[in-house]
Amino acid sequence: MGVPVAPPISVVIPTKNEARYIGRTLRALEWQENPPSYEVVVADYRSKDRTREIARGLGARVVRVRQAGPGAGRNEGAAAARGEILVFLDADTIAGDNLLGEVARVFRQGRVVGATCPILPYSTDLEDFLLFWFINNYFSAAILAGVPHAAGICMVARAGAFEASGGFNAELHVAEDVDMAMRLRRYGRFTYLRKTLVVTDPRRVQRWGIARTASTWAANYVKVLTLGGNLARYMPGMTRYPEIR
Repeated sequence: MGVPVAPPISVVIPTKNEARYIGRTLRALEWQENPPSYEVVVADYRSKDRTREIARGLGARVVRVRQAGPGAGRNEGAAAARGEILVFLDADTIAGDNLLGEVARVFRQGRVVGATCPILPYSTDLEDFLLFWFINNYFSAAILAGVPHAAGICMVARAGAFEASGGFNAELHVAEDVDMAMRLRRYGRFTYLRKTLVVTDPRRVQRWGIARTASTWAANYVKVLTLGGNLARYMPGMTRYPEIR
């Protein structure tokens, strides 16, 4: 038997006024080592800056998003995507140079339907590092225990399982990623990619502060656990959305 062929990948990035960050994020994808076949879909919600112009200039497809929020952006980006594997990245997140290669390697195993990886802050602040150290270890332990957790900062899903699960809950603006990961487990294995990582800007944590960030996330996290990740469909139909010309 030959080596299984890596499935094509779509990197989906939701944006709104991300001109300051999107170029760095897209260039990190250009610098991938031995990348598999992939495309980049930037799902933009009414940016007033140069986000769309920069994204198109760096080879991304830009699609219109009709609803605000990260979950809605990821859903509509996924609906426009052509790949069998969806890699969701935030617009201020730098992929490690082997991220796509590692995703391709792991997802050659048909039973794998979801994944996340270690996340480091683009910061020299000890408080930021401690926060992400806790998140990484907590999510890793949860996945090992069979209760998948992930951060939308970097989350991977097999397109068929993503569609079957109903996509992200667009009504949740915090912990929608954990909710998504828990629903994906119904369709196969969710794994932790220990051989790669991403680096993200902790600007939202810094703007809100640790206390507000923790309390907001905890409140939504409890809501997700209480609801148990219900089966309601959240994403729009998997139809193509018009590209911005």
